[in-house]
Amino acid sequence: LGESEISRIREVAEFSDQVFNKRMKREDTCFVSEKSERLLSFHWLQTKGNHYVKPTGQWEKIKEGEAVIYHVFVNKDFRGNKLNGHAYSHILSHCRDLKFKRVWIYTHKSNVANIKGLNAINFKMYRETLSLRFNNRYYLLRAKEL
Repeated sequence: LGESEISRIREVAEFSDQVFNKRMKREDTCFVSEKSERLLSFHWLQTKGNHYVKPTGQWEKIKEGEAVIYHVFVNKDFRGNKLNGHAYSHILSHCRDLKFKRVWIYTHKSNVANIKGLNAINFKMYRETLSLRFNNRYYLLRAKEL
C-alpha cells in the first residue's frame, strides 16, 4: 500500500501506524475497491503467522496453505449491491492462484447479509462460537465444530 491508499483507508477506519506496520511486516495484503477515487471497500488477507480473532479473544494459527480474510469494510452507500461478494470472489481467485487449500473468514451471526453473500460463493460454516464481551474484552465460552 502506498501512502495515498493508507490515508484513504484511514478516512473510513482508524488505524495506528503500529497496526499498519505489523500488517506490512507480516506481508498481509489489502484488497481495495474504488470508484472515481472513492474508497468503496477494503478487505485484508493474512497468509501466515497467528491471527487474533477479536470476537473470541483467541489466537488462531494460520496453517501452511491457509489464509484468513479479516477486517472487512464496505461503504454504507454501497452495501447490498454485491460489491462484497465481488471482492471475496477476487480474493478467492488470488488465493487459488497461490495454491491455497483453505480460506476462512469470521462474521457475527447477526450480519445476515454477509452470511448470505458468503453462502452464495460457497463458503461453508465450520465452527460456531459463543463469546462474552466484558470491559471491552472478549472471552470464548464455547466453540462447536460443525
